[in-house]
Amino acid sequence: MSAFFFQLKLFTKRLLWALLFLEASRLYFFIRNFNHFESLKFSEILISFFHGIQFDYYSFFVFGSIFFIFGFIPCKCFFNKKYQTLSKIFFVFGIAIILLINFIDSEYFRFTGKRSTFDLFTMIGTGDDTLNMLPNFIHDFWYSVIIFFAFIWLVIRFYPKIPKGKPTYPEIRFFPTIIYNFLTFILLFFLARGFGMYPTTMANAIEKNPTAIPLTLNSCFSIIQTIGQENLKPINYFSTKKAQQYYSPIHQYQSQIPFSRKNVVVLILESFGKEYVGFYNHGKGYTPFLDSLLQHCLTFRYSLANGKKSVEGIPAVVASIPNLQDNPFIFSPFISNRFTSLASILGNEGYQTAFFHGGKNGTMGFDLFAKAAGFQAYYGKNEYPDQKDYDGNWGIYDEPYLQYIAKKLNSFRQPFFISEFTLSSHHPYKVPPQYKGKFPKGSLPIHRVVAYSDYALKQFFETAQKQPWYKNTLFVLVADHTSLSEKSAYQNALGTFEITMAYFAPDDSSLQKQENTVTQQIDIMPSILDYLHYSKPFFSFGESVFSRTNHRYAVTYLNGLYEMTTSNRFLLFDKNTIKGIYQLPEDSLLQKNLFSPDTKYPALDTLKAFLQIYSHSLVNNKMLP
Repeated sequence: MSAFFFQLKLFTKRLLWALLFLEASRLYFFIRNFNHFESLKFSEILISFFHGIQFDYYSFFVFGSIFFIFGFIPCKCFFNKKYQTLSKIFFVFGIAIILLINFIDSEYFRFTGKRSTFDLFTMIGTGDDTLNMLPNFIHDFWYSVIIFFAFIWLVIRFYPKIPKGKPTYPEIRFFPTIIYNFLTFILLFFLARGFGMYPTTMANAIEKNPTAIPLTLNSCFSIIQTIGQENLKPINYFSTKKAQQYYSPIHQYQSQIPFSRKNVVVLILESFGKEYVGFYNHGKGYTPFLDSLLQHCLTFRYSLANGKKSVEGIPAVVASIPNLQDNPFIFSPFISNRFTSLASILGNEGYQTAFFHGGKNGTMGFDLFAKAAGFQAYYGKNEYPDQKDYDGNWGIYDEPYLQYIAKKLNSFRQPFFISEFTLSSHHPYKVPPQYKGKFPKGSLPIHRVVAYSDYALKQFFETAQKQPWYKNTLFVLVADHTSLSEKSAYQNALGTFEITMAYFAPDDSSLQKQENTVTQQIDIMPSILDYLHYSKPFFSFGESVFSRTNHRYAVTYLNGLYEMTTSNRFLLFDKNTIKGIYQLPEDSLLQKNLFSPDTKYPALDTLKAFLQIYSHSLVNNKMLP
């Protein structure tokens, strides 16, 4: 056998050995998140695994690139023991990185519903909370740690070696061999890149099956693809004038009623997806207080988050800025844009404004965003008077912190606007020791803490009712995003965004109803301003829930697809073509794709106009009226 073919045969064995373990990590990802994919047919699952090999190979080509080079060095040193040991080190190093990220994402995906992108590392850099939480993650997901190291042991133990007794490197003509090796490496490069005009991207996974994107992708691949990625580029479908005919972010409400100087309290509830709330699930949930309160609130059939992370939800709620890019607004260059928010608008009307979050100051850049959004004050863990209420992980437990706010507001000048973000219903899901055994454990670790946070809300409202500012206040309750899920209806591209959202005013019975329509987090700012009869022009990507339009919708972004939800349709769009249309509410599990090439979907022009104006507004720093 010639030296070249010997190298090629050995390299192929090692490459297949690597791909076997990468596919095995995909299987582990699938098992750990089975509920998310249970609506897929068996054939669709097999296809996802098959097409996933391309993304696994791409990742290994990047992280194991030195191993690839070592596999085709045309010299006698190839048979040297030290050379082969070094090649093995690079092989194991590349595989270990990919497996580690895949295993981490097997657990993290349960919270986000998408493969991680490079912004994950940006988030880690905004504070030391994530690194400090590492021992808790290892403790809670110890089985993943064990399986990961078992994989690494198997990779090392059965790594294909040069058979003993082989002769030293055969005498060959150097020039032909180096040509063969070079051409082979070029072939391997194009196997990773793809042979088409454009290189392999996340869009290739979309083409296979939109609902199986996370299963097809490899976490390392999605991170590699988003390194240094431009945050957003201008999207163009229409002329500016025509786009504005379909959609405009400039609002001005005409009202004969003077501006109402009501207090506004926005309670952002960590991870309060609809799945946990009995009000939305025929009484089956973990929120008895919230269930009773929502009966006296304005609620909606579909209320959706505009992101999958807290750093995406906060700008949507406070400043009506949705997350339609891979890099969250808070961490993007667009944070330096001039933009308005509830804090800046109401602050200009004489409101005292403040952002409350019991977490460590600096966590996720919330304090910096609050300042950019125009809040006059920020109250974090550092400002809380009794550090004995620290949960040992993220910040102050919800119950004492909400009590602190209820009483702190007595020192505020009315009218005031405050936004508060809870934190207890976040991993590692700790309940204060004095409440051990008080709340139902449930079937997911988050259930018990949701019940605790619901109890904290009850205590907050009982205290607030006794305060002089209570009756003159509009309360908005909204989750930042969804979290762990066990019900298939909340695990698909639509359900993974369904959150608690409600408007409540103690002195206004007109808000006591449920509307059979759609709303989203970015609708909160215009809705509050409309409710207060604010008559000046302002910029908002959302629409008021009090407007008389019959065409309401929500726009979300997940796994490279834009999603549009109306009261009777759910649309998947990849910026160029429709990938899916589903009937609502009949097909809430998104199992029957109604799209065909001749399908006419009038709302698509509205979505295109929304995306065009959104991209141009951020890129060109035009987020003011």
